[in-house]
Amino acid sequence: MRSINIKGKEYIPVTERVKEFRRLYPDYKLITEIVHYDDNSVIMVAKIYDQDGKMVANGHAQEDRNASNINKTSYVENCETSAVGRAIGMLGIGIDASMASAEEVANAVDRQETLKQKVNKNCISSLKMLADEKGSDFSSILSYYDLEKVEDMTMEQWQSAMQLLNRKK
Repeated sequence: MRSINIKGKEYIPVTERVKEFRRLYPDYKLITEIVHYDDNSVIMVAKIYDQDGKMVANGHAQEDRNASNINKTSYVENCETSAVGRAIGMLGIGIDASMASAEEVANAVDRQETLKQKVNKNCISSLKMLADEKGSDFSSILSYYDLEKVEDMTMEQWQSAMQLLNRKK
């Protein structure tokens, strides 16, 4: 199977895992289902059944719409791909170096870089609007993250603040 080198380690793409799965187990079924879905995130499970209908492996995945630029339009599809890759990995295919697929690792690296970036004007505006809507003092949000000005906020801090405010009644 073709692999991809990410930060010095080899990973097998899900497409390669699927091709190998279909070659080795042509009579097995691979079924995906949504466990949770809303406008911001999705959780899926992929299940593999043998020719007798017995489940032999499964894999779960979770994706957030705001995790990457691709996820803004395709978080459900990315989640399904990850769940499939993990289920096939649980069957023992394509896991010589890692259970994680190349796509999962690339997304994780991209997400880490994104979370380190500073917020943009749209993020600041949405945070201020939500704080107003929830009756929260914006300066207390900055204090919570030990920030002097909102422009110093990272995407990770912004996501955390948005989640905290959304939980507030």
